[in-house]
Amino acid sequence: MNEQRTQAYLNLINQLLSCNNGDEPRILQKNQELLDRGLVEVMVAVAQQYGNAGRENEARWLLNMAQQLAEALGLFDSEPSSISTGTFDQMPYTVYVLLYNVGTDNEGIHTISVDDNHKILLFESQEDAATFARQLGEQNFPVPSVEAMKAEEIFLFCHQLGHNWEFVPKGKTITPPSQRVENETPKKIKPEDYQVFLDNVLQLSSLIDKNRFNPEAVYTFCQNNLDKLDENFGEFLYQWATNIFSNLHPQKAQFTAAVVLMFGNLINEFPFGSLKNNLEISIKAYQAALIVYHPKTFPVYWAMTQMNMGNVYAKRIEGKKTENIEKAINSFQEALKIYTLDAFPYEYARVQHNMSNVYIERIKGDKAENIKTAIDCCKKALKVRTFEAFPREWANTHIHLVNAYLQTTNLEIIEQKKKENIEIAIGYCENSLIVYNIESFPKEWAKVQNNLGNVYLQRIKGEKEENVEQSINYFLESLRVYKINTFPNEWARGQFNLGGAYLERIKEKKRENLEKAIFYLRESFKVYIYNNFPYEWADSYINLGKAYFERIEGKKTDNLEIAISCFEEALKVYNVDNFPDSFAKIQKNLGTTYRNRIEGDKAKNLEFAIDCYQQALKIYDFKNLPLNWAGVQVDLAEVYIDRIEENKAENLEIAIACCQASLQVVNSDNFPIHWAKTQNTLGNVYQARIKGDKAENLEIAITCFEAALKIYTIERERFAHEWAMSQMNLGNVYHDRIKGEKAENQEKAIDCFKASLELVKPDDFPLEFAMLQNNLGSAYRNRIRGEKADNLEKAISAYQEALKVFTFDAFPQQWAATQNNLANAYSNRIRGDKAENIKQAVMCYQNALQGYETAGDFLNAAEMGLTLGKVKVDRGEWYQGLAYLEKSLKIYRQFDDLKSRADTIYQIAHTHHLIGNHEKASIYYRDALRFYEYLKHDRGVAFCKASLGRLMLQIGFVEKAEELLKEATFIFKELNNEQEIAKIAEVLNCLAKIKEKQAV
Repeated sequence: MNEQRTQAYLNLINQLLSCNNGDEPRILQKNQELLDRGLVEVMVAVAQQYGNAGRENEARWLLNMAQQLAEALGLFDSEPSSISTGTFDQMPYTVYVLLYNVGTDNEGIHTISVDDNHKILLFESQEDAATFARQLGEQNFPVPSVEAMKAEEIFLFCHQLGHNWEFVPKGKTITPPSQRVENETPKKIKPEDYQVFLDNVLQLSSLIDKNRFNPEAVYTFCQNNLDKLDENFGEFLYQWATNIFSNLHPQKAQFTAAVVLMFGNLINEFPFGSLKNNLEISIKAYQAALIVYHPKTFPVYWAMTQMNMGNVYAKRIEGKKTENIEKAINSFQEALKIYTLDAFPYEYARVQHNMSNVYIERIKGDKAENIKTAIDCCKKALKVRTFEAFPREWANTHIHLVNAYLQTTNLEIIEQKKKENIEIAIGYCENSLIVYNIESFPKEWAKVQNNLGNVYLQRIKGEKEENVEQSINYFLESLRVYKINTFPNEWARGQFNLGGAYLERIKEKKRENLEKAIFYLRESFKVYIYNNFPYEWADSYINLGKAYFERIEGKKTDNLEIAISCFEEALKVYNVDNFPDSFAKIQKNLGTTYRNRIEGDKAKNLEFAIDCYQQALKIYDFKNLPLNWAGVQVDLAEVYIDRIEENKAENLEIAIACCQASLQVVNSDNFPIHWAKTQNTLGNVYQARIKGDKAENLEIAITCFEAALKIYTIERERFAHEWAMSQMNLGNVYHDRIKGEKAENQEKAIDCFKASLELVKPDDFPLEFAMLQNNLGSAYRNRIRGEKADNLEKAISAYQEALKVFTFDAFPQQWAATQNNLANAYSNRIRGDKAENIKQAVMCYQNALQGYETAGDFLNAAEMGLTLGKVKVDRGEWYQGLAYLEKSLKIYRQFDDLKSRADTIYQIAHTHHLIGNHEKASIYYRDALRFYEYLKHDRGVAFCKASLGRLMLQIGFVEKAEELLKEATFIFKELNNEQEIAKIAEVLNCLAKIKEKQAV
């Protein structure tokens, strides 16, 4: 490209960048001779320079223009995809792509090849990209990593390599092309091809049995014939064996059965192809061998085959896990009929050792009994596997004992017993390390490190913070041995465990810990794909859902949606029939996520949450799983506190009943932490309670929160967040308290909020920090002690701190509530210009109204409309105020909040009164009066009668006016409202003078 033409391109680019919007087509038309590939390349180069210089808007504009020109000039190899939603400038700033071998010299980007053309997929959603990556893994392709990249960087990359790109919007389903082809035209293997493969593989296996051949030869042959190892080959093998064994000489049949058994052992460990198919083939091989191996004629071979088959059933993917575990137990028990302690002590111990793990995972039967049986199996194995005779096996069985004792932490046993069991587990791990060191037994050493990580993560004794750090160190130690290339399954388990540990981590910033948790859990998906590791895949999704639920980075709305999708993915594996316990746990997590969901209708989300908890309670019943049952009762109570549908007062009574149900199971001695959580929730219910005496309800709430704090204070470091939240709740009650001295109550509220803020920092707990600042602002706004002006400034400052977290986009509901509080503070502000303060207040009220409407919280929106209406009317903006009031009334008519409806009708009447619409004012006053009388709301009745009396006087109905005003005075005397009595007295005096004049 010559210098002169390059300069011409640059001049044209400058013209385009500096022209008025809409002039670009005219400029391009005038410079048609420059519209070619060279211009596109220079545009891309200039865009890259601008991007590096931080001029990103210009860079994106140029890249978009380059893309449009390239398409118009036909420079792309293929037409834009139907998946693409538009031009480059319509894409998000960040997209997600799939990369292979990240961080290595062989790092590369995933492309789709269609007719020799390459396209790169640009995903809007990280979740969609991860799903596509998983689908690739299910086809036995290497699983790529999902990486976030700037859209312009990818566009430059595509242009430089001549690749096209496709933008995949969030929620758009896209399937790898090769999968579509495979699904449409599955390759069918002919029986003769199976037979040739079987003959060859059995020949190679027979050589192994004679110690004349390396087993790798079998694996190499199988790897070259992966298509034969499909879902049908196992049945073909079994049918072949059934036919041939009946025709063979017994000695030849025995030899062939031994070869088939050997092949079953080999294919069980084969690392390639479909793990599901390999395990099925292994089972069929063992079943084929058992045609020859009868317990009476070949007892040892029969027992060996049963033991091996038990091991395969224990990890089988096909079929129901419940049934597979029962089959595994049955096979082990069959083996033990021959492998007795006296006759075959070593094999007896081996079966007991293997059976212990199966009982740990058993779904049928009582969980506690299963764990007890698992521990008994280990102890039986250790009668043979002594440290002196079999040190390695002794150590390995101690690892199984660790797993069994760890499972007791999930049982409904008292905290002290859990504490003891975990310490026992640590002792068993340390015993194992007497034998296992990293030099001699690296794999076993790494396994113990992994177990120690799990034990310390659940440890109760010691400082929680240090235990989690120890846990992370142990998991990282295990990864010194477990590499993805050599031990992929164990490596993935290490990634999963690290993800779980970072979820629990206390040290460092919570924001960063959660990002690390998400990273490690996503890493596990490189190995854990749905088809080969469904349970591990589902477990990773459960923890990923928990991480996104708590996530601080990104939009809270999006994080909660991702959390829901993660839990729903896990339910694809853990259904209610086969995995009731896991199903219930997921439903519990889903319920909590829906309870906090921002997207969608709030009322419906809460109903979804209730339904999820009810689903969990179908599994967690009071008789069999009382502690889990009690936990879900508390969760239900928290939803009923917030519930929008049905009657509010009744919902709160249901919440109390749920808490009281929980307290049938937990008390401060047996389950102190569960008891404290129940007390905290019960306090929230009583604070919000409508029925009963309000003052008494608040006293009960204080008692509940103080009870919770007694427990949390004992282990404040371990339960710092719970302690802080109980302090906040206690502060809320003192803020609202009726009994006691008002000034003292406000001081206690402020002290509680400040104490909580010592632990709750914005980086670690942004939502809780914002809630506390909002509540602290309200406490200062209502404070009696100290200078009123200073208190209001502190209130405004606290609200503004809260709004740094509660933004309109992320938290419209909380943003609206804080804007409302800020408006109230500005309305009463002493410092600053009064008119400016009122202007700020009105703006905040309008913000609050917008936030509530966006969040779908129509009742609060109506309340805000009522407030705004009153403010506008007070400022003389009658018609604007009337519009807000009438809009609120439309909403209140859809709900059963009759008091708010009456207040709104009264304000509409008052506004018409001011405008001079006397007839309408009279109608609305009388409507409001009817509601107040029905509600027996004396204050409302008094104000209605007083206002209606003044209106009657204005329009000439003197006697009626006098009657209404006297009735209002009587009620105000009952209410000790001297101010209103004085106002009416003035009117009555005027009225008396009018009557005197009329008499004269």
